[in-house]
Amino acid sequence: NILIASSALLQKKLNKIAGFDKSILVRNGTNVSHVHAIKAPVVKTRYHIGYIGTISDWLDIHLLEYSLEVMQNIEYHLIGPVHYKESLNSNLTFHGSCPHEKLWKAIMDYDCLIMPFCVNDITIYVDPVKLYEYITFGKCIISIYYPEIERFKDFVYFYRNAREYIQLLLKLIDTGFPPKYTEDQRTSFLCNNTWDNRFRQLQEAMENFKSNNIMSQV
Repeated sequence: NILIASSALLQKKLNKIAGFDKSILVRNGTNVSHVHAIKAPVVKTRYHIGYIGTISDWLDIHLLEYSLEVMQNIEYHLIGPVHYKESLNSNLTFHGSCPHEKLWKAIMDYDCLIMPFCVNDITIYVDPVKLYEYITFGKCIISIYYPEIERFKDFVYFYRNAREYIQLLLKLIDTGFPPKYTEDQRTSFLCNNTWDNRFRQLQEAMENFKSNNIMSQV
């Protein structure tokens, strides 16, 4: 009776399949009970850059390997199940899965968190839970750009290709990887994107459907 889409592009596709505007948009969200202080930028001689999530063919490992060839003062740490070939570069470390409650301890010293997806027919539909969670960690965030995540622009440094990625890294290295957002921006965003808010959207949609269904039978 109700079609639920987690991204705007998915909603558009669902409506096209259904033949009319039947779906509702209920994006992903986050838990605001575990929010960490925003990390102050620190210029160092070496930086730790992290990724959290499944390592599969949608992850642009080649871009990471290329960046390690260009610059010597960064290293990558990938946390999550590995469903893709591992790199031979010693500065790209695969840590495997980590329980969610232990994530902060694993990444607390990282300077930046990244989402280096390959943009393809799957990823363009994704509203990534990852970015919501990255924001709660209070760190500098870098991601490939695609239209669905435009609304994260106040929080995420975007790149569109390898050249832009390298240029962005060089700039952030010089400035100590400063987070793009303020505490006020983060608080407002997180409060508007909690799982409780998402539940209320679903609840309202179901109540509206029930009410309209009753009215149609009168």
